[in-house]
Amino acid sequence: MVKKNLILVVDDDPDIRLFLRHRLVREGYDILEAEDGNQALERFGNMMPDLVLLDANLPGLDGFQTCASMKALEGGSDIPIVMITGLDDDDSVDRAFAAGAEEYVTKPIRWPVLKQRIRLILERSSSMLHLRNSEKRFRNITDSTTEAIISMDGKGLIQFWNKGAESLFGYASHQIMGLSFALLMPEGRRREFEHAFFHAVELGYLRERGETVECVGLRQNGETFPMEISLAAWQIPGKPFFSAVMRDLGERARFMGGLEGTALFDNRIIERITSLLSDVSGEDLMRVSKLHIRSLMETVFLAGLNREEDRPVMPNVLLMDRSFPIGTMRRKKIEYQTLELEKSQPFTIDALVKLARGFDPENTVLAVCPQKGDPRNLEIWGAVFQEDGDGPRLYPMIHHAPPDNFLSVYSNRAGSLVVSWGSRVLARFHAGHFSLPGNSSFETSLIGQALFKTVRNHPEFNQFGENYWSRYRNFIQRLLVEIGRGGFGGIVIWVPDNDDHRTVLSLVTRYRFTNATDASRLLGGYCASRLEEPIKNKKKRKEIREMARRVLFHAKRLAHLSRVDGALILSHRLRPLSFGTMLSSQRWRGRTLYCLDDHGADTVDVDLEKYGTRHASAVNLVGAYPGVVAFVISQDGPIAGMICSSDDRVLWIPDLMNRF
Repeated sequence: MVKKNLILVVDDDPDIRLFLRHRLVREGYDILEAEDGNQALERFGNMMPDLVLLDANLPGLDGFQTCASMKALEGGSDIPIVMITGLDDDDSVDRAFAAGAEEYVTKPIRWPVLKQRIRLILERSSSMLHLRNSEKRFRNITDSTTEAIISMDGKGLIQFWNKGAESLFGYASHQIMGLSFALLMPEGRRREFEHAFFHAVELGYLRERGETVECVGLRQNGETFPMEISLAAWQIPGKPFFSAVMRDLGERARFMGGLEGTALFDNRIIERITSLLSDVSGEDLMRVSKLHIRSLMETVFLAGLNREEDRPVMPNVLLMDRSFPIGTMRRKKIEYQTLELEKSQPFTIDALVKLARGFDPENTVLAVCPQKGDPRNLEIWGAVFQEDGDGPRLYPMIHHAPPDNFLSVYSNRAGSLVVSWGSRVLARFHAGHFSLPGNSSFETSLIGQALFKTVRNHPEFNQFGENYWSRYRNFIQRLLVEIGRGGFGGIVIWVPDNDDHRTVLSLVTRYRFTNATDASRLLGGYCASRLEEPIKNKKKRKEIREMARRVLFHAKRLAHLSRVDGALILSHRLRPLSFGTMLSSQRWRGRTLYCLDDHGADTVDVDLEKYGTRHASAVNLVGAYPGVVAFVISQDGPIAGMICSSDDRVLWIPDLMNRF
């Protein structure tokens, strides 16, 4: 479904606004209107339209001042403004362009001309936005990796330098741009490398897939270090360019060698996890040494920073001896099977990255154990598969459910790590922060209380009680996990009514449903299907699996809708009311508090200036309309929950789904 462009029409003449609205709607545009400069600025800031048609002669704040103010707002410089006015003198034209207008159209309006100008401006704006987004994504990707990435022209002069290169070599971008790539090597080896490099270029050895070589690097402070370089070449008509991805082999050796003082995770973290492991297992932990815990965490964490064919690597490993009788491993209705490799692989970052892509983290975990000849180091000996004997499960955790009484470590997004003993989460590591697990934010906490106030009145709750409430929570959790897994981010708004919500909540709906599925009814059917004992009834088991499949399919379908720009609006019956919806509430002037726990007892003030439009618009909405719950899913994974408390504060739970 193609997104409609939103155009803000600003004119104090209602006849002109009516004329433009009629024409623009016929062309397929969405319209906002304003009759003066102040109203225009307010709606511009809240809605961020794709284009503005602005009259120069406005009462109070005139069009020129309004145009300049719009361009000064955050994000305003990217939105094209067309001045429409009866003034056609040179001074007015100069003032319009000086204020930031892209076009100047005189009255009386010639619609065929204006229509084409609008089309061309929007096409040009869309192309520029796509280019900027591509550049931003490229910069974000290259800056988020720990590897040094640079590019050079045909003379070997540096044209691109990411943050990883700054960290590795010590040069800021402005210090190194335009200088020779050879400066990154000791002086005695520069000539040799330059000769080999240009000789390889001349003979065509460097292709798109590139070559990897090992050499010695030189930091700005004069320190040398062993370095691996992956070189590749491409052509821009008439000009060759080259890229280099560089890695510090010394750092890799320190990470994999388990040396004290150079480890990725602080000793106190390892000590804390060891203590927690002892508490929950209740058995002798000699077989799970601190050295192995550190190796598991560091290798999985570093492997999780990689991407294979532009897809994230999600390594999931289990510490289990190969001699363990797999037939004894059962968990409720889940059975496990193993697949043993003929030749074990060393437990290294490279091996884990290569193997992880071949196994589905939803139902498989790689099995590791101490090496026979060198028990200090680990090896990958196979994989453990999960078979769910009860068919699809209404459970939010997408990743493999590890067998009980074994230590597992997985990374479901770059920069994150979860350490578990069976199904029990021991600790998490994300964005540089180590944390212990908390309670589910949907059972007894702020979010759960807000949802339950309405859900307890559902007929399904009256019939099935806690069983229905549990499935209801699981559905929302699974939806949020599916959205986060997609990598696009999004906003989900839960509203405590089924009525037309657009006017009440100040929403601009682009795509609205008239006959969408009511997921609460599906959940009620699922609860009903499980009332009878299905063990000896094949027909009943099939019915349960089919109901679970329908519910999970509905969650995945809603998750895909969230990829459209705007918010997905859900009623309390979990029926999608609209998607691609723009949140246009007034700016929230009250306090917004970042909850350090799930219950709002420990809070700090949030500086909204540090967050983007998604988070700010969600805060504005829940602040203006108590009872509404907002879920904001960031592209990098964290899922925030927001509600308005009884004392007129917006409470922000930052990582709602960290358990999953």
